[in-house]
Amino acid sequence: SDGRDTPEAMVRRYAELGHDFLMISDHDGVTDTGGLDPRGMVLLPGNEVWGGGPHVLDVGARKRIGWGGRLQPMLDAINSESGFPVLAHPNWGEDFNHFPVGELLALANYAGIEIYNGTCLHSSGSHLALDKWDLLLSAGRKVWGYAGDDAHMAIHAGLGWNVVRARSRTPEAILQALRSGSFYASCGVRIEEIRCEGPVVTVRAPNAQRIAVVGRFGARIHAVEGPNLRFDTADVMQPYIRIECYGAAEQAAWTQPLMI
Repeated sequence: SDGRDTPEAMVRRYAELGHDFLMISDHDGVTDTGGLDPRGMVLLPGNEVWGGGPHVLDVGARKRIGWGGRLQPMLDAINSESGFPVLAHPNWGEDFNHFPVGELLALANYAGIEIYNGTCLHSSGSHLALDKWDLLLSAGRKVWGYAGDDAHMAIHAGLGWNVVRARSRTPEAILQALRSGSFYASCGVRIEEIRCEGPVVTVRAPNAQRIAVVGRFGARIHAVEGPNLRFDTADVMQPYIRIECYGAAEQAAWTQPLMI
């Protein structure tokens, strides 16, 4: 639709960057990956539903779901007939409000939101949506945080991505991991271990310079310098925590919420 480069060029670029899987989500149409050389990657079908309303990613799309004028029926249709919905770039736009908080709270049955969107680095609004994620989590909503490039040209590839813990290197296993929260989002920091043993959470991120524990309404409740975190949640009076790992030059990674 409004992409500058061809699907072939985008696949080639992501293969050069070393990615294992890729979803090309054009506007209002399921991308046909059948004729593409995957260059060693797993290609996932996708669609970014636009049609005049807020943008919704149909991850693993099996059919084209159109914008019918109302968001909730469209989300329900994606879940029942196609893939699963992720709400795109909530803080995009000059009002930083592509998805207002009230709308996010009113909607149901979406897997999560983009907490990092690469193309918003080059346009109005914020590329981060950690604020709205914490508001949703603090309201008791169990939603995942995704990172994506939203690259409309190959030179904007490789800004944000998701690292999955999948049972196999297949589309089905990768999509299941993305849908169930078995992944972390990153824009440069690599997490090698996330472990829970009783109330103790351990995180190991070799290129992190600082690791922080975030709780309800975004409150930072603990932080350590260096690549290793060991945190006892036994006395934490919070409904959830999540871990933020910070590296050099704005690099970061975000775990999914751990419900207490």
